[in-house]
Amino acid sequence: MESDKCMSYLQLLAASIVRMGPIPQHIAIIMDGNRRYAASRGMKAQYGHEAGAELLNVVRTWGKAIGCKELTLYVFSSENYKRTVQEVEDLMDLIFRKFTTLLEEIESGENTDTCIQMIGNWEKFPLKLKYRMATLMARTKHFTPYKLNFAVGYTGREGILKSLNSFHDKSNETSGNYDESFPAWNEYSIGQSQHLVDMRPIDVLIRTGGDQRLSDFMMWESTHAYIHFMKGTWPEFSFWKFIHSCFLYQVHKKKIVQAVWVKVLH
Repeated sequence: MESDKCMSYLQLLAASIVRMGPIPQHIAIIMDGNRRYAASRGMKAQYGHEAGAELLNVVRTWGKAIGCKELTLYVFSSENYKRTVQEVEDLMDLIFRKFTTLLEEIESGENTDTCIQMIGNWEKFPLKLKYRMATLMARTKHFTPYKLNFAVGYTGREGILKSLNSFHDKSNETSGNYDESFPAWNEYSIGQSQHLVDMRPIDVLIRTGGDQRLSDFMMWESTHAYIHFMKGTWPEFSFWKFIHSCFLYQVHKKKIVQAVWVKVLH
């Protein structure tokens, strides 16, 4: 497992090679397998969560190295509330500690270029965590050119439902009747009412842990994404696995371009 924020010359070379092809502007990751990682070592689940959290900073570094502008990480699903009370509390504490580290980076001047955004329902979160999340968003809202999105208390269905409810509220605000002057639903309008209206479409969606499913993550935003399922758990994720997924995306992108040209020429 890699935890050093510095990259070797060989890693920098590999990143520069990726930059020669189509660069994924938005990479999203379902960080799955922490509990299995811990179980395989005879440890409690929190050991796996702690090990996985160590990768957050280096993944940001890798993304910047290849020229990726936006990274979205699936940190905590609404479904995770079904786990034991102790595990949920431990996860909330871990998330708070990691977000505190991000705040320290801002205060020290280490982060001046990454806007941090949160996606999801905070209703059940501890008050101190809500405050920390809000502070991170407020302190970095004007930072450019990079974006780091955390999906916490999130499911894709809730995001789409929020969009539909926002239309209902606007068309039904006063009289309780449908306003015919209000524009009909379409892909653009629903997309604009999602959690983050300025989010780029996802180019690469990576899932670790071996399961080949989206787990209700970014279903709308990843419509045209290249999806890469990996067998290894999240704490076992490495720079080379990251680069491999980017190369596969470029091959996929090239095939799409070739297919389009074939249609045009015929």
